Amino acid sequence: MAKEIERKFLIETSISPDLGPKKLIKQGYIFHDKGKQVRVRVIDHQSFLCIKYTKDKIRDEYEYEIPLLDGLEMLGKCKHRLEKIRTTLSPHGGEYVVDIDTYPNGLVVAEVEFKTQEDCDKFKPIDWFGREITGEKEFSNITLSKQKLKF
Repeated sequence: MAKEIERKFLIETSISPDLGPKKLIKQGYIFHDKGKQVRVRVIDHQSFLCIKYTKDKIRDEYEYEIPLLDGLEMLGKCKHRLEKIRTTLSPHGGEYVVDIDTYPNGLVVAEVEFKTQEDCDKFKPIDWFGREITGEKEFSNITLSKQKLKF
């Protein structure tokens, strides 16, 4: 069973466009309920089905690559969808991964993923991070998907 351990932060300063390669992510929710979600995600020429059981900073996460045409068809059937541009960084020698997500409404969020809960607890935010928004419903992708954010 895969575990996802992450913290989220607002980014309120301008970010250099040279941070790294960018990917357009199209994401839709097939099902979501309190603490559970099934989503489809299309990135470039790949498609993934993801099942998450959420609780605090640690989540059970199962992700499977599926045929691209299936993913596109599923995405088209989702009522709640969003698009975001993701830049991925591995500062501090890959000790953790930072995903910078930029949404069409101007919102920019950093998600930091950790290998262990201990690493998560001892993490000191990078100086250009804004306030922590981990667990704040208004910044969840499900909430944002209801706005149908598209580029």
